[in-house]
Amino acid sequence: MLLDTTLREGEQSFGIYIDVETKKRIIATLARVGIEEMEIGYAGQEMLPELLDHARRTAPDMEHTVWCRCHEADIHRVAAQGVRRISIGVPVSRPHIETRLRSTPEALRERLAGVLRLARACGISYVSLGLEDCSRADPDAALEMARFGAEHGAARIRISDTVGILTPAATAQLIARFRAGLPDHVAIATHFHNDFGMATANAVTALEHGADSSDVSILGLGERAGIARLEEVAAVCTLHGAYGNRQPVSYDLAALRTLAQEIGALTGLHVARNSPIIGADIFSVESGLHADGLAKAPGLFEPFPPELVHGKRDIRLGRKTGASAVAHAAKEMGCPLPTERLAELVTRVREVSDRNNRTLTDDEFRSLCHDVSNAAGA
Repeated sequence: MLLDTTLREGEQSFGIYIDVETKKRIIATLARVGIEEMEIGYAGQEMLPELLDHARRTAPDMEHTVWCRCHEADIHRVAAQGVRRISIGVPVSRPHIETRLRSTPEALRERLAGVLRLARACGISYVSLGLEDCSRADPDAALEMARFGAEHGAARIRISDTVGILTPAATAQLIARFRAGLPDHVAIATHFHNDFGMATANAVTALEHGADSSDVSILGLGERAGIARLEEVAAVCTLHGAYGNRQPVSYDLAALRTLAQEIGALTGLHVARNSPIIGADIFSVESGLHADGLAKAPGLFEPFPPELVHGKRDIRLGRKTGASAVAHAAKEMGCPLPTERLAELVTRVREVSDRNNRTLTDDEFRSLCHDVSNAAGA
């Protein structure tokens, strides 16, 4: 299961501002995509009531979660807005507890117990307990806090790699440790930051090794380098089947690609043309071996068909193109050549590409075909 936190973690990205109407479109679109849960915002957020109302009307089958501090004031705020599902964040590393909160693990547990008790009294039926900075905490202390939370009513424990230092191997070990140390009825969620470029890999690894859900955001929006990218994790989940005993899931990747590109344009974030899943050129090819293989059987060099993400296959000719691809392109253009003239056409294609430092347009290639063909008939 995926929990999208674009509207909470994502909006914490430096310099990113998303207006309320765009947020409403995001909520409705992700519901159509099939995302199971969404963190709509945080306690005290000015536009939260409006967003919650919109989510209840347009995405009734998607779970709506609100993030809260471990403070009774936040519980009262969200309960008054009819929220029944929350995430509470508590740090579990000593530097965070002692330096940031000026507290102790014992005092923090006491505060957590009171907040969880209040949540139950206010009719909040589902609490997810986020263990902040879990990747740098003492493993035994972090697991102790998780068990304490579960004993006092937390239904889910969210393991947070707050500064993105975990690797897939370390992730697998951490998930195994928590799965073995918590009751079976307690779900495990994850929240991976991307400071070293491993958030997506860690999210997938966690799901493979027993986590019940992973946090994601559109384009990986989030603090610093962001978190696991929704479009990437959703594609892996959709195209590579079930994890453990879970049934395969199927997300609407085409709608997701369109939304990601829209958010990229809106926020001014450049979506690289070779970005996985959503890049404009991920189905474009020029080099000889790949172009020849795609012409014969696309599946040889494509992990999934372009249509799945509203993409388009584009075999271009340039200085890296081989004879087979050039011959195929000439035939497709209705300008087949004698075998003895093919080498000349290949040379001409590479010369034009090298001179302009790009691939050829259709008109340029058509012109070259006619030139070489006419010279052959002279």
